[in-house]
Amino acid sequence: MTPPALSLAKTMDWLILDKDDFPEALYEVNPVATLEERGVLSCHSDQLFQRAAGNLEQVVFVSHWTTKAPLTGGRHPDRVAGRAL
Repeated sequence: MTPPALSLAKTMDWLILDKDDFPEALYEVNPVATLEERGVLSCHSDQLFQRAAGNLEQVVFVSHWTTKAPLTGGRHPDRVAGRAL
């Protein structure tokens, strides 16, 4: 998590939701051997992140996305449908 996100969450007294925590938790339970497996878990982690985000009203989101990532990866902003993050 970034210092600005931590500071904002503390100031606002809001929860903090870091997108990177989701795939990391999945990788611990389901170690991946190939890039294809990593992509599948990455997509699943995106769905979990979206579900968690949709259930919170006051939250600081932490995510490091780029428009240069392939759509098969888990970092493209178009993958979060219907949410302005």
